[in-house]
Amino acid sequence: MAQVPRIRRVQPRGRITRPERGIPVIARLVWHDGATSEVDALAVRWTTSEVEIEWTTPWADVRRDWIRADQVTRRWPSTG
Repeated sequence: MAQVPRIRRVQPRGRITRPERGIPVIARLVWHDGATSEVDALAVRWTTSEVEIEWTTPWADVRRDWIRADQVTRRWPSTG
C-alpha cells in the first residue's frame, strides 16, 4: 500500500465553538517531515488554541483536521 504524506495534527483542548457555517481561512500545514504548505480551507470548529479545518488534499480528498490556531489566518473577501 502506498504511503500518503501526513500533516502534524493536534487534539482540541477546552470548549469547542462551532460557527453556523465554515469561515474561509488560509491554513499553514506542517507535514510530518517539517515541510510546510498553505491551503485554502474552512474553519469549522475551534478552541482558544486549536482550529478544525476542512480542506482538500492535492489528491482531491476532502479532510477535516485539527491544527494549531497560529497556523490559521482568516481570508477576507476581495473588495475589487
